[in-house]
Amino acid sequence: MLAEVTCISNGREAARLAAPAYRQAIAEALGRGLIAYIDQRNGGQRNGQSSGEAQHEQSISKGENGGYGNG
Repeated sequence: MLAEVTCISNGREAARLAAPAYRQAIAEALGRGLIAYIDQRNGGQRNGQSSGEAQHEQSISKGENGGYGNG
């Protein structure tokens, strides 16, 4: 997945990207959007939890993070 979320040539946006909390908020929003898309494609809920959320939690519990970060 490729997402253009801001333009670093804009000084204000570049300064915002320097803050880890801002980058985290972007990552979480992208994750929620991806989960919503997966759920829509797969037909919705499973055991009170969206199927995308279940898959995400399973990958985290297995330590699958694509080699990035600790989550």
